[in-house]
Amino acid sequence: MPARDEETAPEELSDAEFAARLGAHLRNVRKQLGLSLNDVERMTGGEYKASVLGAYERGERAISVPRLARLADCYGVTLEELLPPEEGGLAAPRAQTSKDSSVTLNLRALELALDADIQIIDRYVNRIRLERGAIDQDEITIRREDIRILSAFLDMGEEEFIRRLSDLGLVVRRENADSRA
Repeated sequence: MPARDEETAPEELSDAEFAARLGAHLRNVRKQLGLSLNDVERMTGGEYKASVLGAYERGERAISVPRLARLADCYGVTLEELLPPEEGGLAAPRAQTSKDSSVTLNLRALELALDADIQIIDRYVNRIRLERGAIDQDEITIRREDIRILSAFLDMGEEEFIRRLSDLGLVVRRENADSRA
């Protein structure tokens, strides 16, 4: 192999090397979020099959930029944060998903909603209201753990669950832990 001139640009990664680094980083981000491959499949309504996402993470399969962008959105990070760090950089991004979030719900809208899943949400939220002594309030904030439990009951990912609440007009605001610090 010829000696490298120090003034030339650093050697580019081969496609296989880049795929391996990208895949390892994707796995690191997913695990930081506390998600299994199956969780991501459920969260995305099957757009990302566990087996295909696993192949991306092992560097066995290339992921297109549009699919990577949708995965970033699903994880609550920027597309840039899903790209592997520069050589030697090991830290994954601190993702801003429901893992760090709370959602404030409009209780009057919850009472009026006709969606079939609302009964489960309503019963759970009423239990929270009783525990917090918030019976006469118009809004209530459900925390990350509540989101995790409700989304599991409804057999959907946490982000999908929050989107569903928003679509039903129930979300007053959404906060992440960093914005409250």
